[in-house]
Amino acid sequence: MNKLEPTAHDFKKMLDHVCKKIISHYKAREQVNEIDKSQEGMIFLEKYSKNSKIPENPSSFKKIIDELFAQQIPLSLDTSGSGYLAYVPGGGIVESAIAELITCYANRYIGVNFTAPLLLQIETQVIKWLISIVGYDNSAKGILTSGGSIANLHAMILAREDKLGNKISKGVLYGSSHTHHSIWKGAFAAGLQRKHQRIIEVNSDGKIDLKKLKEQIEVDLKKKLIPFFIVGNAGTTSCGRIDDFYELKKISKAYNLWFHIDAAYGGFFCLTSQGKKALSGMQQADSVTLDPHKGLFLPYGTGALLVNDGTKLDKTFSQHCSYIQCQDNDLWDFSNCSLELSREMRGMRIYLPVKKYGINAFRKALTEKIKLSKYTFKKLSQYKMLSLIPNPELTIINFRYAEASNLKNKTTLELLDFINNKNNVHLSGVYLEDVFYIRVCILSFRTSKKDIEALLADLRAFMKNK
Repeated sequence: MNKLEPTAHDFKKMLDHVCKKIISHYKAREQVNEIDKSQEGMIFLEKYSKNSKIPENPSSFKKIIDELFAQQIPLSLDTSGSGYLAYVPGGGIVESAIAELITCYANRYIGVNFTAPLLLQIETQVIKWLISIVGYDNSAKGILTSGGSIANLHAMILAREDKLGNKISKGVLYGSSHTHHSIWKGAFAAGLQRKHQRIIEVNSDGKIDLKKLKEQIEVDLKKKLIPFFIVGNAGTTSCGRIDDFYELKKISKAYNLWFHIDAAYGGFFCLTSQGKKALSGMQQADSVTLDPHKGLFLPYGTGALLVNDGTKLDKTFSQHCSYIQCQDNDLWDFSNCSLELSREMRGMRIYLPVKKYGINAFRKALTEKIKLSKYTFKKLSQYKMLSLIPNPELTIINFRYAEASNLKNKTTLELLDFINNKNNVHLSGVYLEDVFYIRVCILSFRTSKKDIEALLADLRAFMKNK
């Protein structure tokens, strides 16, 4: 018998043991809200680094799994926990874990359409769902990626081919000072020169300054450069701001720029009534990045790029070879509309939970997060010693301690450490023009009013000593 092929009986025993550990971990999460044990993990790091040699002989499967759930998984930062309010949470909805098990077990290849046409159709259907959410029409097309960074990279390459041709060295791209850094990394990976990356200041509302953007484009034109790409933000990571898409579209048309929207954080809020209004105009973009592992609460590793004119994906990435005989049919070929050839089938992890719950369940959850954010902002605003950035647009709230000028950011940094060390909730921070703000990002489907009350209690405890 093949030593790499367990019997059906042994396979079941492995699954049973793993499921037992997962269920035990799942139940414990409901009882104990320990978000951050990563520092404890650092203590064990030396032990694991010493055991880095590749094993020559078998080990006990049970022992491997037991160790994972006893140390390696718990001694970390639980970004799926209800109290995780830092950065942008990834919910890790459990149906996606089941979908991933099925996907990895089946191990089907869907890079070309003839190998598994019905499974490919599932992924195609998922992308069409996303297209309808954004508001594109039937001419749009898309791909699922490992995250927003790779989606942004694909958008950059599409724009480069569409607008620059063989004049890459003259291409100039534009984004605000609050644009996610994956844009600038993606530009470098797409072969664009760092010296031609234009970071435009934001206005008092934290949105790209349109006047300064147009002025910079005119300067670059006079230098005989080629402005070709502008990115708008559908919820900046720093403070959740949404750029003016209608005005950015006008500018992109006037100067023949590719208009891309990074909606990795905020895009799925267009499922809600408030979000749809705030994100109005998103469907005008040439391309949109979404992160289902944010706004649809899925596990990490699920991003998407949608392109208004879907033919440009095939035109840019299609590459035929003699050892694959593609069939002429109406099904999409994912290997011909992205950089990737061999990859997992990503659609199942979206397909299964959306089919099970229906998209309205996700709409309600996102609506509840907006309401919870308004409640949080209102409560924080009642403390006179706190200074808040006004009028949050989605679910990111920024606040700081109103410190004496000679203290600069000292007390706010102490407050962040105090709250995180309590381990009831976990927050992050951001520097805005050298001023440090604490960020609250409410997006996990597990987060509830109870977690916000825990944050407020920790805040009051800190203030007693001030």
